[in-house]
Amino acid sequence: AAHIEVSTKDKPVLKISMGSTVVTIQDGDPTVSIDAGGNAKLTIGSNGPHKTESSGDIELKGSGNVKIEAGAQLTLKGATVNIN
Repeated sequence: AAHIEVSTKDKPVLKISMGSTVVTIQDGDPTVSIDAGGNAKLTIGSNGPHKTESSGDIELKGSGNVKIEAGAQLTLKGATVNIN
């Protein structure tokens, strides 16, 4: 069953829950968050931060070019890092 919650206290929040999946839109500190049952979460902030978390694999794939660019330090970390 779906559950919709709207709060207008300090920061207006719209939260939609369907089973263990929760979509949250928050004003004041504008963010959009999608939580897929605690195993994967995507958060996007209005001033640019983007965070993807998963307890499993994450795949970034493009049928064309894929570009990764940092205006500051880029950190790439893993048990093994393979660069073609």
